[in-house]
Amino acid sequence: MKKLAGAAALGLTVLGVGAGMIGAASPAYADSISQTQATGANSASLMANILRANQNRDTNPVSFSSAQDVVNKFSAEQQLYVKGNPLTASEMAQMQNVLKQHPNMYVVLIDYASNYEDFDYTVSTGIGNSDAFQSVRNEETGEKEGAVFMVYFDSNGGRKIFMRSEELPDKLGVGEENFADEYGNPARLLRTFLRARDQGKNMPGMLEDVFKEVNGEIDKYVANLKTSASEAVHRGESEVPRLQDRYRDFNKQHPNAVPEPNFSGWQTQLQEAKAALDAGQFQQAIDKANGVISAVGAANQAISGYEQTLATASQLVGQAERSLGQDKDALGKFQKDFGKGGQIGSPDVKGWEDQLKRAQDAMRAGDFDTAKSLA
Repeated sequence: MKKLAGAAALGLTVLGVGAGMIGAASPAYADSISQTQATGANSASLMANILRANQNRDTNPVSFSSAQDVVNKFSAEQQLYVKGNPLTASEMAQMQNVLKQHPNMYVVLIDYASNYEDFDYTVSTGIGNSDAFQSVRNEETGEKEGAVFMVYFDSNGGRKIFMRSEELPDKLGVGEENFADEYGNPARLLRTFLRARDQGKNMPGMLEDVFKEVNGEIDKYVANLKTSASEAVHRGESEVPRLQDRYRDFNKQHPNAVPEPNFSGWQTQLQEAKAALDAGQFQQAIDKANGVISAVGAANQAISGYEQTLATASQLVGQAERSLGQDKDALGKFQKDFGKGGQIGSPDVKGWEDQLKRAQDAMRAGDFDTAKSLA
């Protein structure tokens, strides 16, 4: 299902009133708007461009005349698209500087739309579902992290702002659903936008605060992922040798009681995990290392289970041996005092001895469950 952008209606108080805020751009700015047509990446080249370098982004404004025109001109390299002259030259320069710091952010500025619903549907779905937009990936994790903001300085519905985002911002709670609800009521990101407004910031400043909040969460996520990957690999690298030492000592005492773990296979997996970590494929490193850690844990449990069962069986057989000895002594005294005869005077001592011997034999054979049952 194609996603629609999260939207919010902006009253005049939201963006501020007056030419100082929304004033027309100077002729110098209007003349400098780039007319370059940029083409989006197609499906065949999508994976080749997944980890495109940030310095390939261009923040020079690209002018457009209609919703379909901006969709046609959209590319992952161009971050800023402008219809009309909604910002002053200084504000436009500020907007460009802000975007340079946030290469996964895109801004579409619209001076006026006579039918903002149709306009925004075309823009948000056309850009949002394009290969170019979906090729915007986090350089560390490879996850889709693009976000595009459509700002309507005037329309048939007044001033409005829309957000469209991809999987990583959405997953981290700083995506389009966290901008505004379906009725346009402020959610987390729009509240950030409005706080910036209340602090007297202009449009580039308000958007910058939103960008910082989105990318701040992404940066924390990536840092945590890198840490988790490094810790998982290091844990695997330390736990495998410890198990090797434990198994070697255990196997000397109890040869072949537990199958030898797949140490060579685990070492190969850890080498692959380390290579993934070095290549920045952090989730892959975590998955491979955790697979080894889980297998090591299972092997340790098998050894511990054997040792625990052995200890329990040994304890029970030992108790049976002591009890039988004590019972035989008591029986001898009883028979001396009262003579043999009956169940009390002539118990099945031979049967007890045979059962104890079977328990001892089961212990030597490693059949601890049988030994415990007989004891």
